[in-house]
Amino acid sequence: MNLPNDFNMKNAYFILLTLSLLFMPSCSSDEEPMQVEDPPFEFEGKWLGRWTDSLFGSVSISAIVNNVGGNRYSGNMFIRNGSNEAYTPGYGGDGTIRFETDGGINVIEFTFVQNAPLYNGGCPGLFEGTGAINETTNRLIINFTGTDCDGFHDEAAFSWEFDE
Repeated sequence: MNLPNDFNMKNAYFILLTLSLLFMPSCSSDEEPMQVEDPPFEFEGKWLGRWTDSLFGSVSISAIVNNVGGNRYSGNMFIRNGSNEAYTPGYGGDGTIRFETDGGINVIEFTFVQNAPLYNGGCPGLFEGTGAINETTNRLIINFTGTDCDGFHDEAAFSWEFDE
């Protein structure tokens, strides 16, 4: 192929460079970097609340919750008996909770393993449920059922508000 005399390799490189820049995807610095969103609600910390069900009406409770990885949490739950302070056992090591969220405001699996060795000579129990953060009241509501020494608990809920 014969090229005109004034066409040289320098011109060929220039044309190639110009074409490459025209068809190259834009990498503008005006674009915002992708940001990772914070979870909509913080589950880790101290919670104060109420335990309501068909057997007892309403009982004060508290919990200390820790993140154990990803969307999984665990901690201690305390039942107030009138003489103990929040975040201290009312019945000698009241129980443990564990739950998993969907990464948002929903609790997709919740378990409370009750020990309560000083209540009625010992009162083990198992309670399971699901729940969510009520964004209007800013409360964590867990609906559950379960059985302990007092019998079957239904129409039951733990309702917590974040303390610290």
